[in-house]
Amino acid sequence: MPVQTQERIKKIRVDAIYGKKKHFNAADRKRSYQQYVSVTVIVVNVILGSALFLYAKVAIPEEMKWIGGCLALCSAALTALQSYFSWPKMVQGHCKIGARYLSLAKNCSNTLAQKADGLISDAQLVKQLELLTKELSKVDESANAYPTSKADYRASQHGLSGGEENYSELEINAGE
Repeated sequence: MPVQTQERIKKIRVDAIYGKKKHFNAADRKRSYQQYVSVTVIVVNVILGSALFLYAKVAIPEEMKWIGGCLALCSAALTALQSYFSWPKMVQGHCKIGARYLSLAKNCSNTLAQKADGLISDAQLVKQLELLTKELSKVDESANAYPTSKADYRASQHGLSGGEENYSELEINAGE
């Protein structure tokens, strides 16, 4: 029985689990940035619209002109920030990459289960390791377009060790 081959498949599965968590954490982080900035832009624009509408019939004090100008500048800057970082696109990309890592982790688990049940031979297991390794490389390459932070990785480690996804040592090492 190719013990090292099974160990390598387990390692690919663990890498895929961390990759999935890391990219979903990045998606959540960028989604929160987008929401925070969007709500701020909306609030600023509502204030600007209300202030201009309120003072349209009376002379506007000099201070209000400056405040209105600053708010308009802030709104424009935040809108430019949203455009520059294109958070919705990044969130979608991170989610797609996370889903690909999840699929890879499931394929690893299925392969290990099939081997444990005697449904695949040692030669088939070796061939499956090659396929899983190639798939991991493809997902890793695609993931480069959607960078994550060290904080995303630490959050994935904390989430897994803290039971966020309820992966026990037995589950991570299933198929032994």
